[in-house]
Amino acid sequence: MNGKFDDNELDELIRQELLSVSAPADLRQKLLQPEGLNPPSWFSRGSANDTFFRRVLPVAACLVVALGIAFWGTADRHTELEEEIFRHMYFEEGQLDNVDAAVIPLDTVNTRMQASTGAHLQMSDAVKDLKVTFAKDCWVAKQTAFHMIMKGEAGPVTVMMIPSKERDTAFNISDDTYTGLVTPTEGGYLVVVGNRREPLTAYRNLLSGKLEWEY
Repeated sequence: MNGKFDDNELDELIRQELLSVSAPADLRQKLLQPEGLNPPSWFSRGSANDTFFRRVLPVAACLVVALGIAFWGTADRHTELEEEIFRHMYFEEGQLDNVDAAVIPLDTVNTRMQASTGAHLQMSDAVKDLKVTFAKDCWVAKQTAFHMIMKGEAGPVTVMMIPSKERDTAFNISDDTYTGLVTPTEGGYLVVVGNRREPLTAYRNLLSGKLEWEY
């Protein structure tokens, strides 16, 4: 083989490469069937769309590859952070079961949070109603974060503030016992985890609205 391709061979090679790329099915389908083009004639050799096909398909292939890599890379980061969050939660499992723990004053919570992450909660009536029973720095995502546990409506609610300059979109986490929300905020991630009867979205909205970071 001399390493050169005629037009038909090049079209077929590009088409096969595009079809072999792993990416979300709906995105891949849209790129393979752009609006206004009939797929059979688009992929037919010798059709009037050959020139357009050769021009647009390499670009589409690059987009699929790039988006596919980004999609799976983000999914891997989410999975890794989820595993770390639950690993640390169960490391402090004794605190989750400590139903008789005393409530920590919010001034003390803020002092500890500020020292470990440079973040603090703005005071409001709703924030003052939170019953925090555990508050200390922790090691999550290869850095110092802040971990606190609150008394929820149906059990303990775990909250973590994880500083990060690079943040992805919000995502959900869960295991056999707990479910949670991981939300990007101005200075990092806010994590709220509890049992499936807890109003986690309400806690997340309250805390994210009152959480301030120094950077």
